[in-house]
Amino acid sequence: MKSRKKSVQVCTGFSLIELMIVTAILAILMTLATPTFRNFSLRSHRTVAITQLLQLAACQEGIRAKSGLYNTATCPPDGDQYYRYDYSAPGLSATSLYTAMAIPNQAQKKDVCGAMMLDQDGHKKIENNNADVGKCWSSR
Repeated sequence: MKSRKKSVQVCTGFSLIELMIVTAILAILMTLATPTFRNFSLRSHRTVAITQLLQLAACQEGIRAKSGLYNTATCPPDGDQYYRYDYSAPGLSATSLYTAMAIPNQAQKKDVCGAMMLDQDGHKKIENNNADVGKCWSSR
């Protein structure tokens, strides 16, 4: 007759030290990833604002091609939760100058560029004089 061997089940798990090490590593990774993600979000929202400003300028140029003057009463800029769009001369039905502006809202106010402006001649400006206009407008 064969003898039966009893199988012993060994329960394995994680020790408290192992869990603490994994938690510490995750905390370090989150600390490094959060600012990178925040900067990426600010830049992506700025890209949307740049696109919106360029669309406003294209609309105004179309109006000027037809009537000879810009009309900031038409092509009203749509805002979003990150930027409010406006003209420096809002509501004028006939003007030879305008500046389209993207003014940051909420968390976007932490963007180093601040408000972004585009005038009738295509000059690109930003609110923060300490930031690089080229980097802000290329969304880097």
